[in-house]
Amino acid sequence: MSGHIEILPLLRTEPADGGLGVASIESWPAAGGGLLVGMAEPGFAGAAPLRRTVKTIFMRICTGGKVTLLLPYVSLETEARRCIAALVAAELAMPEEWIAVGSLESGRHRIIDIGTAAERSLQACAAVTRALLAAAAAELWGVRVLRCQITAGLIVGPEAGQIVQLGEVAADAALMEVQESVWLLSGRSLPRHAVRGIGTDRAHRRAYNPASEGAET
Repeated sequence: MSGHIEILPLLRTEPADGGLGVASIESWPAAGGGLLVGMAEPGFAGAAPLRRTVKTIFMRICTGGKVTLLLPYVSLETEARRCIAALVAAELAMPEEWIAVGSLESGRHRIIDIGTAAERSLQACAAVTRALLAAAAAELWGVRVLRCQITAGLIVGPEAGQIVQLGEVAADAALMEVQESVWLLSGRSLPRHAVRGIGTDRAHRRAYNPASEGAET
């Protein structure tokens, strides 16, 4: 794992934190199947209240393999949309053209430039998504998660024939626990960032639909 940047749980102290204290990341089974990861990031809150329970970034991996990043409370300029897709794609080890970015069509909460804190949050959300998918594949094959690699929409294990598409393990990934530390693949020198999983008891996980928070799926 040399060259990768570890993100460790740590209280955020930047003024841009909006009083959240901890950048909260949760995962759920997505409505309709697959994996949904949500994060509370003030930079994408728009008119939404700044609370850890109100997620402002959603990453969805459908069972068919489609990858969607949803920002339900802001609208995006074209360049901001492209930048977001590139950040997420780097952490999921796939071409940015494969990332669908959804947001409000219009509105006064329009983003032209992405701040540094928001960039870190996008990377963290994508990295947690990647870690959950890798963990699900590792459990499927009975191997260590560090021996599983993700590239171009595929997870490859250490043994011959151990290869699955992201969508094939997305539903199982939704039942995995969010790890307390994840790794960035982008190679950027980023400060430590908080990652917290809430409600990770597998027996009580329920499908989550961002539409219930005002998001469009």
